[in-house]
Amino acid sequence: MISPRFLLILTIVLAVVSCSAVLPSIAQEPYYIRQTINRGLPSNSITSILPSRSGLIWIATSQGLCTFDGSVVREVPRPRNADIRLALFLIQTSVEDSTGALWFGTTKGLVRYTPHEGAWQFFPPDTALPKEASSIITLLCDHQGTVWIATRGGLMRFDAKQTVV
Repeated sequence: MISPRFLLILTIVLAVVSCSAVLPSIAQEPYYIRQTINRGLPSNSITSILPSRSGLIWIATSQGLCTFDGSVVREVPRPRNADIRLALFLIQTSVEDSTGALWFGTTKGLVRYTPHEGAWQFFPPDTALPKEASSIITLLCDHQGTVWIATRGGLMRFDAKQTVV
């Protein structure tokens, strides 16, 4: 005679085995959306991606800057200043500071954009930054508002509040 305890254990084991065989077949495939020029990007060549606190994803391409809200890609209006416009085609890295300003490291210097004001500021090498800042590799913003700039010529500290290197 089979004991009730054995039947209970057998039932549990069979339930676990049958669930483990069924679960992989109902698991969902990974989901992705491919964003391209056909879906609003200015270019398929992406140079930097920055998720901001506002929920937007800032995407730098070889043909301009845009935002993505999870459904729609929107090109950011280009600034009037020709130097800034040129620099925005050459973005290599980006970071957001504690005030919500966005910083873009380019091959032509440093660009700051304040989204809530729509204001652009350009810090070119040899004027606002040392010559080595003409090739910015990456940026980091610390909790004090200092922007750290990694370049081929070394590490620089940019105090955004005082606009000094």
